Amino acid sequence: MTTPSAMMRRSPLLPTVIVAAFVLVAYLVFTQIWTDKLWFDSLNYSSVFSIQLFAQVGLFILFFLVMGGLVSGNLLLAHRVRPVIRRSSVSVLLERYREVIDTNLAAVVLTPGVVLGLLAGMSTGPDVMPVLAWWNRAPFGVVDPKFGLDVGFYVFEYPVWRIAISFLLSALFFSIMAAGAMYFALGALIPARVRGLPSVAPGARIHLSILAGITLIVYGLQSLLDQYSFLLEQGTLFTGLHFTDDGARVGARLIVGVIAFVVAALFFANAMWPRLIVPVVGLVLMVVSSLIVSVLYPAIIQSFVVRPNEPDRESPFVAAHIDMTRQAYNVDDTLVEEYAAVTQVRAGQLKADAEALPGIRLMDPSVIPPTFEQLQQVRGYYSFPAALDVDRYILGGVETDVVVAARELNLAGLPDQNWNNIHTVYTHGYGLVMAYGNRRQGSGEPEWIVRDIPPTGQLGDHESRIYFGEESTNFAVVGRPEGQAPIELDTPGGGEGGRERTNVYTGKGGVPIGDMFTRALYATRFMDVNLVLSDRVNSASKLLYDRTPKERVQQVAPWLTVDSNVYPAIVDGRAVWIVDAYTTSHTYPNSQLVSLRSATADTQSRVLGSQVDTNINYIRNSVKAVVDAYDGTVDLFAWDESDPILQAYSRAFPDTLKPRSAITPDLLSHLRYPEDLFKVQREILGRYHMTNPNTWYAQSDLWTVPNDPVKTSAEAKEPPYYLSIKWPGDAAPVFSQTTVFVPRGRSNLASYLSVVAEATSPDYGKLRVLKMSDSQQIDGPGQTFNAINSDPKVAEMLRPFLNQGSSAATYGNLLTLPMGNGLLYVAPVYTMRQLTNGSYPALRFVVVRFGEYVGIGETLQEALDSVFDGNAGAETGENEPTGTPSPSVQPTPGSTPSAPSTTSPADQQAAVAQLQKAEAAFTAAEAALRKGDLAEYQRKTDEARVALAAALKAMGR
Repeated sequence: MTTPSAMMRRSPLLPTVIVAAFVLVAYLVFTQIWTDKLWFDSLNYSSVFSIQLFAQVGLFILFFLVMGGLVSGNLLLAHRVRPVIRRSSVSVLLERYREVIDTNLAAVVLTPGVVLGLLAGMSTGPDVMPVLAWWNRAPFGVVDPKFGLDVGFYVFEYPVWRIAISFLLSALFFSIMAAGAMYFALGALIPARVRGLPSVAPGARIHLSILAGITLIVYGLQSLLDQYSFLLEQGTLFTGLHFTDDGARVGARLIVGVIAFVVAALFFANAMWPRLIVPVVGLVLMVVSSLIVSVLYPAIIQSFVVRPNEPDRESPFVAAHIDMTRQAYNVDDTLVEEYAAVTQVRAGQLKADAEALPGIRLMDPSVIPPTFEQLQQVRGYYSFPAALDVDRYILGGVETDVVVAARELNLAGLPDQNWNNIHTVYTHGYGLVMAYGNRRQGSGEPEWIVRDIPPTGQLGDHESRIYFGEESTNFAVVGRPEGQAPIELDTPGGGEGGRERTNVYTGKGGVPIGDMFTRALYATRFMDVNLVLSDRVNSASKLLYDRTPKERVQQVAPWLTVDSNVYPAIVDGRAVWIVDAYTTSHTYPNSQLVSLRSATADTQSRVLGSQVDTNINYIRNSVKAVVDAYDGTVDLFAWDESDPILQAYSRAFPDTLKPRSAITPDLLSHLRYPEDLFKVQREILGRYHMTNPNTWYAQSDLWTVPNDPVKTSAEAKEPPYYLSIKWPGDAAPVFSQTTVFVPRGRSNLASYLSVVAEATSPDYGKLRVLKMSDSQQIDGPGQTFNAINSDPKVAEMLRPFLNQGSSAATYGNLLTLPMGNGLLYVAPVYTMRQLTNGSYPALRFVVVRFGEYVGIGETLQEALDSVFDGNAGAETGENEPTGTPSPSVQPTPGSTPSAPSTTSPADQQAAVAQLQKAEAAFTAAEAALRKGDLAEYQRKTDEARVALAAALKAMGR
């Protein structure tokens, strides 16, 4: 009769489940790998995929074989050299273990090795990039101050040796544990019952002694390698070598390494001459010696030699640390100038800075996104980012600072969010919208350079469709067979009979999914069966996914860290995204470690997103990447070709980088100094502008970045700003990135930092600091903002907009510029109707402060003239607003401007007529805006301005 247990043993259910699970896992792994290959193939970066895959597989196999081979090999060896023991001489439990081992030897030997080997192999994912860099390493040409080794040893070799030694120690440890367990089960290793040493069979003694000796040799090598770690670890004062490290800890690691070699020799000797007590005592003495030389002795040196005389003892080490840190962050050539800023004003004081005044940006990229949204969104399924970007274009033969944004899809705004709409109809955004940074229209709106759908303006025709963008987070199915009607929404108007216009994607990008096999793979990857079932997926279809510029650059160049802010531009007739990318390291010797996320955090990062959470002590903007907004192609340009990390990875991934010389002039004109690099450098310069070790130690001149005074609720650092400034002594202004410092714990200004951000300039990347005089206090941003808010003139002008239920006033960025031999603060003021649909910020006033003098006006020119005795001495280049109403009135579409009561009866009648005409035009403009007819909206707005100007003229204004 068949027993239930026998039936269970013969049941095919368990093997079937195991086989099915294996097939499912294999299919999922194959799906991920093959679809990744197709994605890289579509971008012509197949080599990046294959090199990563081969390296990953190679490391997996190596770690699997070493770990599995050592564990299983030692288990098998332990079984082979087992002693011959009578069954009556062992316990019942051990006898059962031995029966299991003898009858299932293959499973007992292979299972631990396979399991541990798989775990070891799967842990190699993060090791691929360091190993590739090590294999293709390049020298830095700079040596460390202690051992005289090239920095490349620490950046490329040290991390790989650490990985290798740590892995070998783990493999040897598991081998000893496995062999010991086998010997115990076989009765060859019997623990001591009360005291004394365990009883060990001769074969087990030889085997375990050799294993222990090899392990100690590897541990000794790790101790020798640890000597170099003191240049990379955070100490009591800084990251790098300290006095105690140099005088005690480095030598201690050498001593421990030598002792480990000696004890290893004792274990080898124990294999030949059984004296187990000798290596065991040696092992205990090694542990005790390690505690004495590595812990106790350094603590004594630190407490009784260093601490009482720390500034003097640490001075040479601080000096070496400062030098290496400044080199690692590329701030060693920063020019620091004393700046005796004047605070008095006189007429014509800005005459020498006339060229720089047009570069003062009044359109704040963080305030006016709602204005772009209301005036250029057109439909609810389009949107603009929460923070706009700053760029420059040649307009009328003059380089002009602009604010720019891409009109991308906002799928949350779709009225019907079904699968076909999301993935096959609403596939792309349309057009860049661009406005002058220093100009406004009469009603406070931006003065457009490029606007509307299709784009019109000063930059001519260009490819404007945005299939790849910052908001393109869903996959899209594009392409139609020849003869079939297009289904992708292109523009809300412009089609036959004024209806929507449709489009068929014809770009190079995208993965072809015309065959059922590929569709099935992607249906599995995205867990979306519609890719197989939908008739809209056809033989001509392509799949667009991983469409954000950051994703695409990060995947084709996984060794890079991308900047948190990518920006759009029109380059060579196409809309593109420009991405700055960095090579970084955390093992640059004697350089200060900083948190990349913390160093780049400010009020802007809360909108754009935070950087990766990692520590670095070396950074270079080595690559400028360009992602085509239409077809998604990625071009990587080697920007800092002298960077050894870039050189290593360019060898590891050949033919993926284009030389710097391949950058076109048009693209070069839009490249700029990256934000996150500048933020990291300003974090470093806050302390490392001090090059004297004693001053650095005392922190007597420590600078910090002030909190953003405008966004008081954020409690975050003020962001740096892009704008064109004229540095004192320079002949002309240049596009720059600027920031300010205050002394630690104080609010007055300590210094002004700027970097030349114009890529076409021979001074690109030049860091310059204006250090304020110690004899006179200059107010910082916080103090200046408080002075502006408390100024009677400002309060009077803003009173109608503050604390009123129907309107509100908002300050824009508080810019700081070196002008007039002093420092000029400029802040735009925006007003916005409250409790009404369609309201948006409009530039209403400009506030400036120079020294103790505050001025406010409806234009920057008025504000400057009011500060500098009625004549600033230069023109700002703004458009003079026509028809600007009085400070207490802000006409918006749908509102009725109030006529002043001081005019004569005849003038009053004419003024009222014109105001009524303006009201009608504003009403018509609002209706056109709701319909998405931007051309009609602009025409009616212009009519309203003309009517307002006529009304003001009739009133004698």
